[in-house]
Amino acid sequence: MKTALSAPAPTVSSPPPADTWLDRRLDGRPAWAVVLEAFFGLGWLRAGVEKIIEPEWWNGDQLATFLAEHEGGVLEWFQPVIDGLVVPFSGAVLLAVPLIQLVLGLALLSGRMRVPALLAGIGLNLVFIAAGAVNPSIFYILAQGAVLLWAVERDRSGKGLAALDIAAGAGVFLASASVLSIRTIHPAEVVDDPAMIMITLAGLLVLARLVIGRQHVLRARARDSRQTATSRITGV
Repeated sequence: MKTALSAPAPTVSSPPPADTWLDRRLDGRPAWAVVLEAFFGLGWLRAGVEKIIEPEWWNGDQLATFLAEHEGGVLEWFQPVIDGLVVPFSGAVLLAVPLIQLVLGLALLSGRMRVPALLAGIGLNLVFIAAGAVNPSIFYILAQGAVLLWAVERDRSGKGLAALDIAAGAGVFLASASVLSIRTIHPAEVVDDPAMIMITLAGLLVLARLVIGRQHVLRARARDSRQTATSRITGV
């Protein structure tokens, strides 16, 4: 007969490790995505701090120089934005740009609201391209877009695909509006033409939508096939 003294002592399980900020920051994310987010986070912070500590930014000289240097490359549909918004309200622009860049940098480095931050970063780079500044905005858009496409690919709710539909539609609209601003189709010069860059980005966005849409269809078919096979085996 077992007595209370001979009974095995109950096993006390150790508590699970604490869910730290770093665990949440890295949860389910490939290394390349984390590295790119850190790169852009530091880049936006650098750009924001650079403007804050630069007197020539606050007196408007840097903005005026930027507009003058890229005057010939501004897309036709964006020129009214510069004339009717940027120039008359330059004081608000001088305050908003570094503030936005700082917020984007902190959001990407912390991992909080990373998708809105990536979208806002791409939007800011698109503004630079529309204003005639192609480099390095085009490369930043592609890299930030790669992280977003990864997030859409792994999304199972369908919301990511719906957002991609909207983005693709907006891209096609902007590309269509940029056609009249094409300056060259020479292979050696199209990489510096904002209109051609805008059109190329729209084409890549549509391609991404088609590819990810097809992947969703294939995954749905595979899931239905597994469910059918399981039903046959179980007889349900």
